[in-house]
Amino acid sequence: NAKNDTLLSAQKLKAKFSLLDLYHKKYNLKGLSAENGTCNMLVDNSGRANYVFWNEKDSSGNTVAIELNNVSLSNMQYAYVDYSKSIGVHFLIERAQLEGNFKEEKFNLDLNTTLKNSTIQVSETAVVTDRKLFLKVVGSVDQPQEQLNLVSSNIGIDGMNINMNGSLNYGEKSRIDLQLLSESADLDKAIQLIPASIRKNLNRFEFDGQARLAGSINGALSAVTSPVVDFNFSVTDGTFKDKESNIQFRNTSLNGNISNGAERGLKTTRLNLKNFSTDTKEGSIAGKLSIDNFENPAYQYDGNITLDLAEMLELLKAKEITNAKGKMNASLSVKGELSKVGEYTIPDWQRSKIKGELHLEGVGFDISNAPQKITQLSGDLSFNNNSLDINQLTGNIDQTRLTLSGKFNNLIAYLLVDTEPVFIDANLTSDHIRLGELLAANNAEKSSNNDEVYGLDISPRITVYLSIKAKKLDFSNFSLNNLSGDLIVKNEGVDARGISFSSQEGKVDGDLFIREKEDKFVLITKAHFKEVDIKKVFQSFNNFGQESLKAKHLEGIANIDVNYTSWMSKQFEIDPNTIRSEIDFSIDKGELNNYKPLEALAKFVELEELREIKFERLENSILVKDAEIIIPKFEILSSATNLSIAGRHTFENDLDYHVTLLLSKILGKKA
Repeated sequence: NAKNDTLLSAQKLKAKFSLLDLYHKKYNLKGLSAENGTCNMLVDNSGRANYVFWNEKDSSGNTVAIELNNVSLSNMQYAYVDYSKSIGVHFLIERAQLEGNFKEEKFNLDLNTTLKNSTIQVSETAVVTDRKLFLKVVGSVDQPQEQLNLVSSNIGIDGMNINMNGSLNYGEKSRIDLQLLSESADLDKAIQLIPASIRKNLNRFEFDGQARLAGSINGALSAVTSPVVDFNFSVTDGTFKDKESNIQFRNTSLNGNISNGAERGLKTTRLNLKNFSTDTKEGSIAGKLSIDNFENPAYQYDGNITLDLAEMLELLKAKEITNAKGKMNASLSVKGELSKVGEYTIPDWQRSKIKGELHLEGVGFDISNAPQKITQLSGDLSFNNNSLDINQLTGNIDQTRLTLSGKFNNLIAYLLVDTEPVFIDANLTSDHIRLGELLAANNAEKSSNNDEVYGLDISPRITVYLSIKAKKLDFSNFSLNNLSGDLIVKNEGVDARGISFSSQEGKVDGDLFIREKEDKFVLITKAHFKEVDIKKVFQSFNNFGQESLKAKHLEGIANIDVNYTSWMSKQFEIDPNTIRSEIDFSIDKGELNNYKPLEALAKFVELEELREIKFERLENSILVKDAEIIIPKFEILSSATNLSIAGRHTFENDLDYHVTLLLSKILGKKA
């Protein structure tokens, strides 16, 4: 209730009256000085003010008037609250000198004051919060129009000076029309003028430099209406320091505009940086940026970026990528929406529309928990929304140099967030693939020659369609040339389809499938070996997981059709008990040397002849299952003798062979 509220209280209060007026019982207050007190100006919900009391008559009928020419205030706590318009102003008057004559309908006003802990609230918008203000007001008051006109005034906010002129209507329909100008403002102090809801997202930066501000505040003031705010600004030779990474943006210049728009709120607020440029230690950024709707921000950026990769990853806080080096040059157009003002997240990137070109030069990095080192990565790429189109990218993974072209979808998110997937459709070429290095799960494995230590872990986040061509590939004891085929990695499985290569002096075609199940892999292979060296085939495939018939026992040129399945650990260890294989083969100009099971025939044939059996051609089918080799009956027309063999041979070297010798051949030799 404004009528009963106390307007002024102070420990020391001095009032100036004319003695002659007092003698005539006229109470004209001409001067006032107050110290160490409070001043509460209140407008209640009905619009009644507690500070309108002059020219009223006292109970005796005498006139009370105020003709203030000088007011001095010191250490006074001031509050102005208008409940009818939801306006609140609070500050501590450190000192104030005011001159004016409130009795007149129109009078000049001169005010000099220093205000501490200043807070200005309009409805739910905090215009000023806990700031130190310096005010010098030169203007006039039109009481019938309830208007304050500012002719030449200044406001200092924490040391930053702003010139202002215009008018303020404090009547029933309050209105503000101000023009403000600061020609050379401290950049850090100018940043503090940004509304707290936006400014909090800049707290990670320290600012240095000069700024120019010029703008206006125009419109009605009420609980439901805010004025139009429109400011142009510019920065020259600014420095932004990221406190979280110590990266500095130097030589920063920009100009732009910010306005709260037609609806005079966050929803229609627009920030437009018409052009800006800045330098980092190793790069630069230039372009233009606009942000619309600060409730659900929509942004558009067009510009050029040249950055050192290490700087970029430090800004993005990409902890999964370490030891980064190299340069990236990008020309980008990015349009999208932000989840929050001042934050740019991976989902924001994924929803955005992106066009542009990217050039990499000498890029290298390590990926946490992976032993492989990426080096000398160079090439040209294109952004097409969330897809990265690789025109040509060449680089090294350890000692393997690869050239890649194709499409990567969601790559940025995959590299920066450990739950995001990546989709790859590409072509890969190489002169020499060292597969052991690529599959190594730790640094010790890269230097080992034993394929059993390698690890295969198929990430559920990766989907790959890869066409491969390589002049040479090595893996443990296995070496091949002129490799071509398609590699598909999907749903924690691997398909190698249409694989063709030269190896073991011949050619191999086939398919290979790997499926993860119960923390192991099912390995499925179908292959055709054409005119290959049978000894080298057994060497390359580690004698197909058995120890009885080995590479050292065999010579010859073979044609082989293989259907093979088994269980395999993630370290490429084959479970012998799970091997099932159907092998159709023919061997020409073959030899079977020092094969122990045949030495049991020494009673019938000279032992030396059994140790080196030569034959022109051998054909048969072999079945491997349950850790046992099943050999159907077949004939060997050899240099030692003609015989037929059938039987079983376990992986534990338990033999059950049935051998038939041609008696006439044996008797003929004995004769």
